[in-house]
Amino acid sequence: MKIKTVIFDKDGVLLDSEGCNVESGIMSFQDVGIELEPEDIEIIKGRHPTDYHSLLAKKYNFNEKKVLAKKMNYYWKLYDQAKLFPGVLELLSKLKQQHFKLALVTSSEMIEAKKMIDRFDLNIFNTIVSFEDCQHRKPAPDCYLIVAKKLNVSPSECVVIEDSPIGVKAAKSAGMKCIAVTNTFPKEQLQQADYIIDNLNKIKDEWLQ
Repeated sequence: MKIKTVIFDKDGVLLDSEGCNVESGIMSFQDVGIELEPEDIEIIKGRHPTDYHSLLAKKYNFNEKKVLAKKMNYYWKLYDQAKLFPGVLELLSKLKQQHFKLALVTSSEMIEAKKMIDRFDLNIFNTIVSFEDCQHRKPAPDCYLIVAKKLNVSPSECVVIEDSPIGVKAAKSAGMKCIAVTNTFPKEQLQQADYIIDNLNKIKDEWLQ
């Protein structure tokens, strides 16, 4: 089927903010005396604190509410400095001119999505799916299936742009084509995607057909 909808992940695809998530997570654990190991940091990437806290709780004993409060305090200070990746504005404008439906999916709260949209004047998306909309988050396919239902399109008519292995898995599990960009993870960890690029400017028109 012809692609009708292009779905963007937010952090690590549009906004160079995945580092904010990771750095604030590391600092919040340090504040309670926990030094995260490299494998713990990989768990943080692409996940909401609710999800990575539940995974790290199996390894560390910590007060989740206390750590979350510290994390969000650090996070907002870093998030307000985050920039869009090169090529974002040009790609969104091009896709809109070509009459694609555009969707934004994020594992973070709606307030974060709206903050990005307002800050960069990105009132271009036909729908937004956020943390609050999904009972089961990535790598479950729910967030992407919700987009398809909202926009009344088939999953096979959608292409997802992702930056993380769990995001790619979610997109493919939803029955959608997936383009992975190596902003956060190396291409070796994104092999499940249909296409892998290192810059949004390298998306080919034929991939959206």
